[in-house]
Amino acid sequence: DPAPGRAVVAGFVDDDLIPDLVITNMGFPSAILRGTCADGDALVIDLRQPGGNPYAIGASVRVTTADGTTQLREIHADGGWAAASQPRAVFGLGVEDPTRIEITWPDGTVQTVSPRKGHFTVERR
Repeated sequence: DPAPGRAVVAGFVDDDLIPDLVITNMGFPSAILRGTCADGDALVIDLRQPGGNPYAIGASVRVTTADGTTQLREIHADGGWAAASQPRAVFGLGVEDPTRIEITWPDGTVQTVSPRKGHFTVERR
């Protein structure tokens, strides 16, 4: 049934590396849409840096896979009225392996990290 929505945020409700959506509504219950995925691997990167922007809001992450595909994610936490998404870079890899991971920090500094799959945190060096 239709409901007046207020926000949609993405995150990992069950920490299974498949994004879920949470929808908040005005005057109606919130809804959780559980993400499901047939096959393939995911890559989830959390960024951390010192100072007043510890989650590196405004950074971007580029991942290139073995087949030459490049994906880009920008780190943000917006989601709607009184809501925020998790500030993570989430990539669907399918059956491809990552060959390059490049981070552009909010101040423009570029850092390359060792390519790997799974969920990990990159500390600014």
